[in-house]
Amino acid sequence: MSRSFASLVLGVLASTLACSSPEDGGATGDPAALTAGPQTAAAVTAAPPATAAPGTSAPATAGEVAEACGERGQPSCPLQGFMKTKMGPTLQRGDLAALAAVLDLVAANPPDPSYEASEPRWSKISQDGAAAARANDTAGARASCKACHTAHQKRFRAEIRRWALPAGMQ
Repeated sequence: MSRSFASLVLGVLASTLACSSPEDGGATGDPAALTAGPQTAAAVTAAPPATAAPGTSAPATAGEVAEACGERGQPSCPLQGFMKTKMGPTLQRGDLAALAAVLDLVAANPPDPSYEASEPRWSKISQDGAAAARANDTAGARASCKACHTAHQKRFRAEIRRWALPAGMQ
């Protein structure tokens, strides 16, 4: 399987979060530019057929989208699209209340129970980020994003990149 969707999403989010604030010399462009693209997160989360995904030999599972996604020239994978349309723009706008709400959604929806069984837990990292955002601590919120990417990105990309977002995140 090629690099997983989640890894790409987390990578995009990491790069967006790492350089998106005018205060730290990051990009100051329009947040809509981050979301421009052929497909939104909601568009790529439809229930997949139980057939092999294009370009792969592994069948898509009920929790994955069937389309190839996340690589250059492909549509965003579901979590990647969510990060581009929800997470990144709230941080770029400096809307920490909205960022906290998005991080709460992420905390409530780990992609697989095993992400809660290993340390650092998916939900704990997101909850820490939400708490930092509520405390107007942009650096702390960004640190939680980086912590999640460091802990989970490689595995997510390798195993469940095309994970379909749960209804609460669409």
